[in-house]
Amino acid sequence: MSLIKKTLDNGLIQAGTFSEEREFQIWDLSTKKILARIEREWDNLGREPNPGEIVWFITTEKGDKEANRLQSGE
Repeated sequence: MSLIKKTLDNGLIQAGTFSEEREFQIWDLSTKKILARIEREWDNLGREPNPGEIVWFITTEKGDKEANRLQSGE
């Protein structure tokens, strides 16, 4: 959760889910509320979630630039 917090706080990723039409719906929540939602939904599952079962993450433009910078070894 600390990695999720750090990357959300730094604007590198966004959290959300996919609609039935397969459109990404960004959660318009603070980092604190995103983390609380993930924890609450995970607790309600009572087991390890499957990928995408609670939340999906997408990179932001800033996150893409940082990933490219790291890959190029800068």
